[in-house]
Amino acid sequence: MQDKAGQFICWLDLVRLNSPAAGSNRDRGLVLKGMPGPKVVVQCLDGTEVTVNARNVRVADRSYFCPGMVVASASDRGGQLGVVTGAAVELDLVRLDGEDAAATLVARGVSPAELRRVSEFCLGDYVVSGPWLGRVFEVSLDVDVLFDDGTVCRVTTADGKLWPVGEGSSKRYTNVFYPGQRVGGRSSVFKAARWLKGYWKPSDGEGTVSKVETASVLVYWVASSQLGAERSVVQASSTPAHQQSPRDLTFFRAGDDVLARFWGVGDRCFFRAPCRRRVLPAGDVGANRNRLRRLGAKRTPRRESWSHAGFERPLSVASTRTTLDVLWQDGTRQCQAPSVSLVPTMPQNTHHLFPGQRVVSRTSSDGDGDVARSGVVRSLNFTDQTVRVSWQKAAAEHADDETLSSTYDLGRDFDSNVFYGDVVVDGGTGGGKKWMKRVQKEWNILENNLP
Repeated sequence: MQDKAGQFICWLDLVRLNSPAAGSNRDRGLVLKGMPGPKVVVQCLDGTEVTVNARNVRVADRSYFCPGMVVASASDRGGQLGVVTGAAVELDLVRLDGEDAAATLVARGVSPAELRRVSEFCLGDYVVSGPWLGRVFEVSLDVDVLFDDGTVCRVTTADGKLWPVGEGSSKRYTNVFYPGQRVGGRSSVFKAARWLKGYWKPSDGEGTVSKVETASVLVYWVASSQLGAERSVVQASSTPAHQQSPRDLTFFRAGDDVLARFWGVGDRCFFRAPCRRRVLPAGDVGANRNRLRRLGAKRTPRRESWSHAGFERPLSVASTRTTLDVLWQDGTRQCQAPSVSLVPTMPQNTHHLFPGQRVVSRTSSDGDGDVARSGVVRSLNFTDQTVRVSWQKAAAEHADDETLSSTYDLGRDFDSNVFYGDVVVDGGTGGGKKWMKRVQKEWNILENNLP
């Protein structure tokens, strides 16, 4: 499926819609799925979902790329592949003052490092506690709900008890609940809740989230800085997986689920430090006035925080700009490539090798029969499927030699193949020898054996 410029449309692409209503918050959004027609379902800035003709949108950015993802050139999707080695994302943030309110531009070109999510932890996140590295398997959220008459109640373990009102059905782990969100619930849920102000009434069925707090986190430990990531050792030595206090955990990095690890349009966030950005850069007022109109924004005085009805509302991501560093199979590197010039893809087989990966030979002529050798890929010729490999000699006195081999004579060395995007632990053995162990493999085994 292609957009109006002939660009291939991918899942979770940021797209801009043609001729949106003036001041509308539905002029851009993330692609959720394709439909016959051809049409696409787009989740907009305000959380609503719209179905539009694919020819009436334009792909603007792909912010979901991260190190380790395999890509192809958007102009040559059948050509050589590349692996993302670095990604830089800039975010534009707006304030939404309620349902159908126009977006007010707050800051432009913000780094994700300056922001924090509404919920400290999300499913699949890597967390650290002392020497232990774990994965978040469950998050328990307590949500305060403010009703229109001013009464407030606290709903514990709110996920599954409350649901968003007026938003689409797509669920982002980073956006389960957030202050300012309209939510509904069964009367029995509100009746059993803890009332912080006022008391329950049978008419209470819908309110506004005023506070979200992480009550506890279920963590499964997958590695230790001293013991490594062997599943049997970790399970025998670590404390059982149990509800952890968020205060005892340190966020390490987002998980591997693409829905949780990137910033996209509509995501809610707060600044880690007080916002000191100006709505418009100095000396650029005229140039930015039209941009503000296109965003449907209003000029407002700078403020340290934005609050309404006694609680602070999060900011919303209105737009993203992403550039990527890519290592191609032929060994060349491309820096700061616009994300729309690349498309995500998957290697079709184990013969799609990349520079830096470790391989073993299927045959070797050492005179003593076939002996597998270990080497490192230097480059791959996609056209004739030949690979330049630097082989490692067993004897220290011999230097590595480099040969040109067919991809079909090589196999991946999975036991020692650490690559871009892998999470590893670095520790020492009894003899002081350094090693690295991939964590994701052990997590996959653990996840498949959970009750």
